Amino acid sequence: EDDTKSIAASYGAAIYDFPWQGDFSAARNFALGKIQADWVVAPDGDEYFSSETAGNLRRVVERGDAEGMDLLLVPWHNIDEENGEVLLDSYAPRIFRCRPEFCYEGRIHEELRERGKAIERVGVLSPRELTLVHTGYSARISKEKAQRNVELLRKELEEGREPGNVYMYLAEAYDGLDDGENALKYARLDLALGRRNIVYASRSCRILLRRLAKNPAAWEECRRVAAQAVQEFPELPEFHAEYAECLAFLLDFPGAAKEAQAAEKAFEEYGKHPGIEPMMFDEGMLATLRQRKEQWRKISARAGEMKVTSCLIVRDGEKDMESWLGNTAQFSDERIVVDTGSEDRTRELARSAGCGVYDFTWANDFSAARNDAIARASGDWISFIDVDEAFEKPEQVKPFLAWLEFHDPAAEAVMVPWLNVDEDDGNREISRNAIVRLFRNRKGLRYEGNVHETLYRSNGELPRIFRERQRLCLRHWGYSSGRIVDKTKRNLALLQEDIALHGEGPQHYRYLADCYAEMGDWEQTFFYAQKAIASPLQSLANDCRMQHLLLVAMRRMGENYQKQEAVTREMCEAFPHLPDFHGRLGILLAEQGKGEEARSCLKRAMNLSVAANATGIPTEFADDEGTACAWLAFLEGGTREGENFLEKALRLSPQNDDVLNIAREMQQGLSPETFRQWLEPWLPSSDETDIWLARWAERNGHTDLFTPWCEKIEREYGKEMPRKRIFEDAAMEGTKEFAEKMTRGMVADIRHLVMMLLELEREQPPHWQIMARQCRELLPEAMEAAWQAYEGKREDFPADGFRALWPMVRAMGDEVQMGRFGRLAMAFEGSAWRGIAGELLSDGKWEAALSLYSRIAADSPEADGEFWHDAGVCLWHRGERSAAMECFERARSMGMRTKDMDAYEAWTGEEQPC
Repeated sequence: EDDTKSIAASYGAAIYDFPWQGDFSAARNFALGKIQADWVVAPDGDEYFSSETAGNLRRVVERGDAEGMDLLLVPWHNIDEENGEVLLDSYAPRIFRCRPEFCYEGRIHEELRERGKAIERVGVLSPRELTLVHTGYSARISKEKAQRNVELLRKELEEGREPGNVYMYLAEAYDGLDDGENALKYARLDLALGRRNIVYASRSCRILLRRLAKNPAAWEECRRVAAQAVQEFPELPEFHAEYAECLAFLLDFPGAAKEAQAAEKAFEEYGKHPGIEPMMFDEGMLATLRQRKEQWRKISARAGEMKVTSCLIVRDGEKDMESWLGNTAQFSDERIVVDTGSEDRTRELARSAGCGVYDFTWANDFSAARNDAIARASGDWISFIDVDEAFEKPEQVKPFLAWLEFHDPAAEAVMVPWLNVDEDDGNREISRNAIVRLFRNRKGLRYEGNVHETLYRSNGELPRIFRERQRLCLRHWGYSSGRIVDKTKRNLALLQEDIALHGEGPQHYRYLADCYAEMGDWEQTFFYAQKAIASPLQSLANDCRMQHLLLVAMRRMGENYQKQEAVTREMCEAFPHLPDFHGRLGILLAEQGKGEEARSCLKRAMNLSVAANATGIPTEFADDEGTACAWLAFLEGGTREGENFLEKALRLSPQNDDVLNIAREMQQGLSPETFRQWLEPWLPSSDETDIWLARWAERNGHTDLFTPWCEKIEREYGKEMPRKRIFEDAAMEGTKEFAEKMTRGMVADIRHLVMMLLELEREQPPHWQIMARQCRELLPEAMEAAWQAYEGKREDFPADGFRALWPMVRAMGDEVQMGRFGRLAMAFEGSAWRGIAGELLSDGKWEAALSLYSRIAADSPEADGEFWHDAGVCLWHRGERSAAMECFERARSMGMRTKDMDAYEAWTGEEQPC
């Protein structure tokens, strides 16, 4: 549409019109069909031969013809036409023999082929012979070309015979558009095919290395890509240098120094063995690499001479001792175990492994025990990991500390990534945090605090801490389901002991919130999380843990959406860099049907999660990530992206009600049997898994799944689901008959729930408070309110709820439970409590009854003759005879006369010594 044709005609060109079909090969092959010549020279419209070499063109072609070549690769000098900057020097196949069997293939980035195969007789020209200058890659033009190229390449990918030929070009086009996700995707696919015999074949390697290096969490993949690049392009020094940097980052300093030497050699020999793959490494880069190599050698030498002492305080750690010993053996020169009273094989295992074992009398003070161990250490550095912790790569500890001494000589302690996993749930990640576990062996560094102890200098200041965010990851399984309750009880007891001695202060709030959260006491969690957030004392490791617990508590307490949403939005503003709160807000919005804003929040959370994991920022997002992915899958619908999110959700949280509910919604068309098969990759069939799924279907209203799955369980495992008959009866019986049966069943179920609540409170097994909450929520509303009052979680409650529960508590509770529950009656108007106390008396529950009487003041109108009589009876049966006689005397003074008081007095007199 411009003057192209007239300009061409003015130079004597033959001009042909060809309707554009979105296919560069079609246009080029049309042109080839018009040529009557021996050789073709085909520069693009934005290319020209340099003025210094243009005169050599005919001579170069004649020599190629004489040597039997079919294709000549011309040195290709790429510059930015707007600023003249050199972008790339490579080769372009622009001169070739004109033969009918030669034609182009591919809609874009077309390749000249010989009957579909690569041309074999290829000559390579030197830049002195001929140079082709290309000006089409300015920043402005490249963006437009990249967008056009993507559209054509996508068509070629869908319709072409060899999709692998397109991967590299798609990676390059998406890279030009700064679409990192797709650039990495197609570069990885291209790399998997190996080195191809094409010009500038290393493009995918370069794209991957440049983009992966920006993400520290991807350095292991970066190392693999660099290793493959070195193997496939050994002549390029830059890939050796990249590989050396990867090895150094991953703390393999001897390997890094060796690879740096290989880069030096490749640089020296590059010109001796010319090839068509461009080198992008210069003298300045080489000088920097040589300096780095010398530093890596010094770090390696320091790691070899450094001494590390591993310390441990432990009691009854036999279960984990083998793991600790094996882990610390890989970096320790000395190991000190301070035992605080083990009764298992802990000491024996430690001694047999060569550890120094010392006894320490436990005094409810973790700092005292830790400091005792530190005082015995002789190493340059101290590692103080717990028995239920292990470095993922223990062999990296010494190289890291040696590197740190060069990188930050003033650092006194190291805060490492702390990954909490649940060993009872397939090592599922619970949360990521950071913790100090390595520090210099200096006299002034000691622990303070009897629980959740912290390392301080002798002047009361914190040491200079280096935060390592990617390497030296420490796995901790002590918060696993089967362990956390006992550990939480221990920590809570120590905190309460410290509070009793010194009073409650800001230093206790976050630890109390953590303890109550693990115990499922959400009201107390909410209370202390609020206090911790308002406190001037903040965590060094995780600055959002309390905000996370606050939101969890609000959700578990059933707070309304509006309040949850308002608080969550405040936290998104306070912590814009964290995925936690954007993810929680997205879930809240999705649950309310606010799809567009929910999608935006959830996608932002996913991106922030990648960044947080890359930089080692502590986050609690693992708790919500599965649900967030499931909602994204739902909002994206049946797209491929939606399917990917659903698969990720099931991989992360397969036994999550929300995730499975969304999965069922998206797979509604599948029969029960097919849906179960569809879940197989994430929830493989077993009796436990299938029973869990049946219960999920039941509690979430998927009745179409429940009955068939119950039949499967009976057929394959010989087990019967208890409520399967209810669903069958509901389908077969009339409404009235079924309702009557259900009413009778509900009465029995409520009785069982109360029995379970009382039993859980008495036995307190792992997660008992969570199970108790689930049972409590199944009670009718008035009864649930009364039970919450019994638990101390509310003050107001309906009398009907109390009266409905009391007969069951009276029948199944112990005396402490009866007394506590009976005292609720004292909140009612009148003397309702007297009836409760009288029933306890008639049952002979003296302790329980007395707990009611003891709440009445001696000068209260309620303290009449009957009151003093009944209180005296309780005291007499408790063995407090003189106190009982005083009560009887008071009863008589108020006109109370009963024969039993005389009998109690007589019996008391008989029991007195002569």
